[in-house]
This record gives sequence, structure tokens and C-alpha cells, in this order.
Amino acid sequence: MKIKIALSLLFSLIPALVFPLILALGMFSFVQPSFAKNCHLTSPLGISTSIDLFASPPTPVTIPKTYWTCERDIPLKQWTSGRTNVCYRIEPVGSQIRDNYSFNLTMKDKPNVVLGFKLSNSDYGFTDYVSTNNPSLDTFGYGILRDLSQSLILNDEASRHHIPDLQVKLLLDGSQDLIQAGTYAGSYRVWIYQEDNYQSNTGPSCINRSLVSKSMLGMMDISITVEKNCLLGNQTDINFGTIASSVAMKRPEAEGNISIRCTTGTPYSIALDQGRYSVDGKQRQMKSADGKSFVAYELCADRGCNTPWTSTPIQIGQGEPMSTTKTTPIYARLPKLPAAPPAGVYRDTVVYTVTF
Repeated sequence: MKIKIALSLLFSLIPALVFPLILALGMFSFVQPSFAKNCHLTSPLGISTSIDLFASPPTPVTIPKTYWTCERDIPLKQWTSGRTNVCYRIEPVGSQIRDNYSFNLTMKDKPNVVLGFKLSNSDYGFTDYVSTNNPSLDTFGYGILRDLSQSLILNDEASRHHIPDLQVKLLLDGSQDLIQAGTYAGSYRVWIYQEDNYQSNTGPSCINRSLVSKSMLGMMDISITVEKNCLLGNQTDINFGTIASSVAMKRPEAEGNISIRCTTGTPYSIALDQGRYSVDGKQRQMKSADGKSFVAYELCADRGCNTPWTSTPIQIGQGEPMSTTKTTPIYARLPKLPAAPPAGVYRDTVVYTVTF
């Protein structure tokens, strides 16, 4: 990517097996909850996107609503009450576990470089977070499937059960310096937990689902690319000041600078063009206000002009932390002039290009 600017010189189920027990009195009782089986996603779950850390704040990453379905052995109309409570959890493994309510993505080819995130649920206004696959924790991802007391799980409407929109909240740990540019990815198992005939005045709960039917829906794949980007800061134009013609003959020097900061781990280079009035695209010149006279000058990467700065890029940034603004000096010098230039104000404009 390149940035050009001018420098002036100056992210039912249903229960599948139910075992009814018919007693002598003719009443129904159930010795255990029904179990969902063969549950699966009917649409992909996950997101692949890119973010710019220089956006303030970074654009939220939303994982779109995902649909799923399950098989079940008996019609739900055999149940006497009509709600089914479903919870879901995300199961990270190993280094994907950050803590109880957050996860890690791993940079490709750099397993020790991670990007932390939390998942929030749109049903709760993105204020509560989906937990890791730990049955002792709340899971703010439950949903009540409509009143199913007179319906079969395999009807068309039931096949549209879904996990609502999930929002990926990046964890910057207080500093974007820790987030290197690159692609971070992870695949996580998605489980649903189910309990039939759930009724409560306080609403459904998704705590301690270890004894309730559990089925793996599939995988959630997340890939987030942290884009390389650079932000141009202040610049100081080069100004030789007011000098006498005799001084101009003594190769005076002047200095300006360019300030840049980039996403952590993003090296960059700077090239300077030859200006507006160069001779054959080689020798830079400043032009007088009346357009009649020119004064040659040189731009260099060091004081004393041992390293001329041409249109060939010079490596400047070495992948410094994002919070570091690097100021690069640009030195200017008048070469040995054949004759004293006429009095007047001389100017030129040089365009610098930042490549990263």
C-alpha cells in the first residue's frame, strides 16, 4: 500500500429419544429428559473479515445469524407442557482459551501471537458474553423455541431454529501496541444444551448443563486480518531562511522532517520525487517567484549529504509499536553554485511516498 503527500520546501433439537413409562393409574411420567441427536448447522457459522486498528473505534465484527436443526424420535405433542429451552456454548481448546468468557485467535505461522476476543449475543443487545464450554458458567446464548406442544420438531418452521447474531469484541488489553498486523484465525466447536418442558417465572437459565442433553452442531470459523496501515503525522517544511547571495555560494544546509506511525510490525519505506522543476528528472531545483531564475538543491538522508535521497525508497520504519510516532529528518543542501543567484524567493514542492 502506498500513501502520497506533498512536502513543501518551507466478528430439537429437540430431544431425540424420550422414554415414556405408563403407570397403572394411566398417567405419564418421564424418567429422564429427551435427547436431541444428529444436530447440525444448516448454514455456515463464522466470519472472515479485516479490520483497521486506526479506525476509532475499530469497526465491530458481526457473525451473522446461523440456522440449525436436530432430529427427534417422537412428536412433541406427547409432552404436557410446551417449551424447550436451548443453550449453546463455544468450545475452545488449548491456547484458544483466554479465560472463562474470552477466546484467542492465533496468527497464521506464528502460534505464539494471539488476538483475544469475546462473543456477545444480539438477543441481549450485545451486552452479555457467551462463555467458553464450561457447564458451571452462565451462557448468555439460550433461546426458547416457540410453543411446540402440538407440533413435530421436523416441521418446516422448527427447522429454522438459529443462533442469533454474534458480535466479536476484540480485546486490546489496553494497548493496540500488542496487536501485530497479520491474519488471525481459529475454529471452535459449537455445542447446544437442551432441556424439555422448561418453565420458569424468571425465564430460562443456562447454568450447569452438564446433566442435560448435549449435541455438537458443528464448527465456528473466525478469521480476522489486522490490516497494515500507517498514519501520517506532522511535517516540518524545509526552509533555508533569508541568506545573502555570498552565503548561498557556501553550500548552506537546512532540515525538515516527516512524522509517521504504523500498525505494530509494519515496516515502511519513504521515497522522495524530484520536485516540480527538476532538470531531466535528476537535479532538483527551486524556482524564483518571477519564474526567471532557479537554484539547485539536494535532499539527503543524513547530515552532510553522504546519502542522497532520490526516488528510490529508503527503509525507515522497522515495525515499531503502533503508539510510536517516528519522526524522520530530511536534510537539504545547496550544491556548489557556478554563480551567485539573483535576489528573490525560491520555492519547490516535493512529493514523498510511504510504502508499507
